Amino acid sequence: MGRVVPLIAIAATILTISCGDDQVAPSNRLAPNKDIAPALMLSGAVAPATRRDSIALVNAIARAVAVSFQDSLLRNTFSEAFRRSSVREGKLHLQLYLAARGAGALDAIEQKNGLPAGGLATALSRVPELEIYIPIRSQRASWNGAANTLVAGLLSTDEELRRDGDQFLAYDIDGQVQTLSNRHLPIRPVIVLVPRESDFGPDGESRGGAFGPQGTDCYETLKGLRTDGTQANDECPWEDPPPPPPTDPCQSNFLGQKLAVCRVQINDVSQYEGWPRGSPEVTVLMFSVLPDGTGYASLGCINEDATGAAYYDQDTDTWTGSATIVDSASFHASVASGKRVGIMLWEDDTGSKCTLQTTNSSVSGLYLLIYAGASMGCAQAFDYDGDPTQVVIAVACAIDAIVAWVATTDDDAIGAANRPANTQAYIWPIARDINGVSTNVGAVSFRRAM
Repeated sequence: MGRVVPLIAIAATILTISCGDDQVAPSNRLAPNKDIAPALMLSGAVAPATRRDSIALVNAIARAVAVSFQDSLLRNTFSEAFRRSSVREGKLHLQLYLAARGAGALDAIEQKNGLPAGGLATALSRVPELEIYIPIRSQRASWNGAANTLVAGLLSTDEELRRDGDQFLAYDIDGQVQTLSNRHLPIRPVIVLVPRESDFGPDGESRGGAFGPQGTDCYETLKGLRTDGTQANDECPWEDPPPPPPTDPCQSNFLGQKLAVCRVQINDVSQYEGWPRGSPEVTVLMFSVLPDGTGYASLGCINEDATGAAYYDQDTDTWTGSATIVDSASFHASVASGKRVGIMLWEDDTGSKCTLQTTNSSVSGLYLLIYAGASMGCAQAFDYDGDPTQVVIAVACAIDAIVAWVATTDDDAIGAANRPANTQAYIWPIARDINGVSTNVGAVSFRRAM
């Protein structure tokens, strides 16, 4: 197993800054609070009392994992588990995995760090659900358990990272700390612990909901091939693929009683997701609300966790396909009740992918400018004056307040789809507040579908 790092060393070395290929100038904000004791929290003796404590504890957990990687057998255990995972991007649910097939790894991490038996499990129960994976695709494909890896714990929200200069801490197998940039890819492979974004089965390795065959390799290699030589992507072969789009994704069937999103263009979608969190998870939500901001209801939500006709997965600036977002009955019932119907888009980091959650201060400006400023496009009907070429028509509408349903965690609001300003009424520009100015940052296109 190699040498054991005494528990007291965790508290001492977690404050040490070392030099390395990937280091950038450290931010003073990044240093854990000296008034707390990460080692005591890591041992399970003390629970985190504040958010700062929780951030420090997740950093300490990451360091403990890194130090345990002095053991090549443990590195290989995680390498094989990443490859075995049927979850997107080879992710593992850290708490579930260590309680199931990875129970031996949990014991090894505790022993290597001089922790009492059960201490790490207790510490893990006191932080949010974490997923552990290698977010950079080429590193994910090539890492085979080599000792040159870094491990980072990233509980900070996107806004907290921005306040810290987009920097965070990572640890090598000797427990030495390096400072990485959220926006610049590191040279060395990095394993990250981040708040759970994906759905997992109880083993922490399988996708939630429909499990595939156990032990099937869904892991992509550098050449895009699985270990058995078959073509691979980030999805498993037993999953139902999304329905194929028509030849022209935005060609409508004007007898259709459903509205589908057929194209989404977002200017530089990568800006909403730093590399440690992997591929962006974009959600498009259609909602209804009364003009005074009350009576909010979700009419339809498309994202990468949806199945069948509602499946939508945008990793690049432009997505085309067909993702059903609402049916005619629900749509027109909301309009008939006096509600306004609108569209919001965001990059999802935490919680339900159909609930925007943010601490981003710019979101208040977004709502004020888009909604109260009356530039928000409110869908009114599937067609206009019997002209089916309109697909869906929108009118400018003022919504005084719609902030109660915004929670206080961290999703990045991309914008709201506003009233078409051209004759192509099926194309809605996406607008957001940038320095107090309503700015188009993309567009959503619709089609009528059966």
